[in-house]
Amino acid sequence: MSSSPLQHPEIIRRLRACSLGDRDVFVLLAADHRQNVLNQLDGSLSTEQAAALLAALKVDFAQHLAGATTGFLTDPIYGFEPCLASPDVPATLPLIVALENTGYLGEGWERMPSLVENFGAAEALRMGATATKLLVYYHPDAANAAEKEDFVRKVATECQAAGLPLFLEPLVYSPHPDRTLHKGTQAYEDAVVGTAERLSRTGAAIMKMEFPGGDTDNRPRWKAACERLDASCATPWVLLGAGVTSDVFLEQTAVACSAGASGVLVGRTIWGETVHLDPEERARVLRSVGADRLNQLRQVIAEKGHAWSERGGQTRSLANV
Repeated sequence: MSSSPLQHPEIIRRLRACSLGDRDVFVLLAADHRQNVLNQLDGSLSTEQAAALLAALKVDFAQHLAGATTGFLTDPIYGFEPCLASPDVPATLPLIVALENTGYLGEGWERMPSLVENFGAAEALRMGATATKLLVYYHPDAANAAEKEDFVRKVATECQAAGLPLFLEPLVYSPHPDRTLHKGTQAYEDAVVGTAERLSRTGAAIMKMEFPGGDTDNRPRWKAACERLDASCATPWVLLGAGVTSDVFLEQTAVACSAGASGVLVGRTIWGETVHLDPEERARVLRSVGADRLNQLRQVIAEKGHAWSERGGQTRSLANV
């Protein structure tokens, strides 16, 4: 890769389109979920009916939460085209589109990613995406870690060539089939930190990172864990939600942003309980409860978040593109 993505004016401009007002921080909403939400739907629905309902859910999330988020992550199978086509989704809402298929290839210890067929950075740009996202299961000690790093570099190079920022989401796991990697342990923290150190140097513009400090029983280690993560990460990073409660995520966001994070990219924590509601009630809950959760995050991020442009060696005055 010839240079950092944050040295490219078109990538800087698109990241700024996803940022909060006059600050280079993110309050991003994720709804690129596929199979895990399909599994929650009425089992009596046909495949076509379930797909239509999932698409409608994604449009609802984008429509009713557009005013509280700075960008919306969706997927190219169920969400991207419906959101582009819907008159109810503001044309000004930046759309981030996932590039990977759900799940992974190979045995559990391999967990190789695969890309959506006939869809990539060039097609995402043509259709109007503002940014892309790639999820990869990763552990720095896995036997195929280098293979995954090469895979990410290839995708990042294609995104950079298209002028699109890439949000890279690594999810850590145990590379040993007989061991579990538990959140809140030193092994988990080390895996998250080591992952940031390795993958943040493969060409992504922004890392979308798991909270390294564990759950609420591990609060004493939160600050130091996030500071380790920040020190290891060569790029700006945002915090993912992992489906924790909104109160816990607000706490985690404050700690992560104080340590150096540039905001959040969060999904089920905001809209999770609305999946089974009828459309009218869903709209009401999203506009009230969901928007309030995002607005609370916005306040914390505006106060404590670290600008991604400063980490990238740019400032708003120097890179006002």
